[in-house]
Amino acid sequence: IQDGDGEYMVQLVGQNAEVLFSRKYSIPATAEAQGIGDTLPWFDALRSIQLWRSETLLFERIRTPSPPEVRVTYPDSMVDLSGVVTVSWAGSDPDGDILTYVLFYGGSNGEWTHVAGPTTANDEQINMDEVPGGSSVQFRILASDGFNSAEYISTPFGVATKAPTAAIVAPEDGVVVSNRMPMWLRGIGHDLEDGALVGEQLRW
Repeated sequence: IQDGDGEYMVQLVGQNAEVLFSRKYSIPATAEAQGIGDTLPWFDALRSIQLWRSETLLFERIRTPSPPEVRVTYPDSMVDLSGVVTVSWAGSDPDGDILTYVLFYGGSNGEWTHVAGPTTANDEQINMDEVPGGSSVQFRILASDGFNSAEYISTPFGVATKAPTAAIVAPEDGVVVSNRMPMWLRGIGHDLEDGALVGEQLRW
């Protein structure tokens, strides 16, 4: 995507139909099928976002006045979770807008990991055996009507910590090494809670 020139243009339009901001793009044909993304400035007077192609208006999203509401409905208590769990939430919008949700997991170390979405569904199956464990972890759900957003952080719950995993990446399977030649050994390790294992954390 090349910024500054091209047949596509994004416009931010104010309450009095004035153009608050515009940006043109030159988009390769391969990117058209995959979609694009960009970060745009915020204006309190913003009324709508428009996408143009030359002189044709392709899409317009109009800002509605009220933010949505959302809450996690499960898990909703201090429980220990394992295996595949259906995380559910409930959202509503006073303006009747369709809501899109994004689900995050984490909280024990102040970091959040994206695990599902964007989706318009109200639940998602998450395998708790494939995420980092902790005695006080949480789900965070973000709801958006396209402009306004709201978030909710679940009640803390517990997930068992996981054993680290290791793999030998050299020599590769099937490699034949002469008994007179040195053999180069390389291994890697990973821990869901601690990340990559290095140095004295790896031993032959």
